[in-house]
Amino acid sequence: VSALFALGELGAAWRETVLLAKAALAENDMVVRISAVTCLLDVLGLLGEAGLARRLIASIDPQSLQRMSFTACELYIARCQFELAFGEVDAAAQTLHDLDSAVPEVVEQRVRMRHALAHAGVTLARGNAPAALALLPADDALGMNGELRMRAAALRVTAEQHLGGIT
Repeated sequence: VSALFALGELGAAWRETVLLAKAALAENDMVVRISAVTCLLDVLGLLGEAGLARRLIASIDPQSLQRMSFTACELYIARCQFELAFGEVDAAAQTLHDLDSAVPEVVEQRVRMRHALAHAGVTLARGNAPAALALLPADDALGMNGELRMRAAALRVTAEQHLGGIT
């Protein structure tokens, strides 16, 4: 789904998203469901499909998230970014709070960088551009890949715009 979306194949990405969403909702294995929902949230957010995304989020058993904190990290972050895309800053902040409460330390480097970007995004959405800029990891930080560098660049440009550095 993500590859199709990245290639600009929106129709195919949407068809696959619907199929994967139906399969995820029918799946009893929470690890599989969490993985599918994590994969779909970015695409659903970009396509404006909040209703389906919220149905998928609601289908996840909160106790499973607590038991599978490593798998759940990416879901929490994807949900935070989804909420930010829809202007739901309080929901995004609550999602990060839930992650930080459930997982004392994000272990995987790439996920740790994505976590930092999510915190920067919430901070920026709350109007604190200088603090958001301070939270952004360096582009060459361990775990930063092309996608995360682009997300960081988008946050950096938006923060600089808020500060009047870009017109």
